[in-house]
Amino acid sequence: MQQHNFTEEQIQKLQSNPYTKSVSPYTLKFTDEFKKEFWLQHLEGTSPEKIFIHLGYDPDIVGKHRIANTAYLITKKFSATKDNPALKLSQGEEIEDLENRVRILEKQLESLKKSIHLNNQKNQRNHQAL
Repeated sequence: MQQHNFTEEQIQKLQSNPYTKSVSPYTLKFTDEFKKEFWLQHLEGTSPEKIFIHLGYDPDIVGKHRIANTAYLITKKFSATKDNPALKLSQGEEIEDLENRVRILEKQLESLKKSIHLNNQKNQRNHQAL
């Protein structure tokens, strides 16, 4: 896989973002605040690319591979380390987090129900056509 290196111009643009902890031609590191904000938006069902845009990053500069890796690492870290003080949510935020998760799961369940219903209708039409 080809490595996506940042140009000097891209590095300057990335450094100007308050959510950038550090950047080099090869790496981009994010602040804890970025990770927390990313996690909260992720729980609301926002796509990683849209989260990056909302937090001031150009997905074309960051790259799809980095966005996907960052999303994976942040969700893994937040899911596995709720006791990490740098990432810990307040009690109110934790309740909001759980409520968001419930809403997302409800949406997914409704989507699955619709998909099953449509599939059943399609199967009935195919069966009747025979």
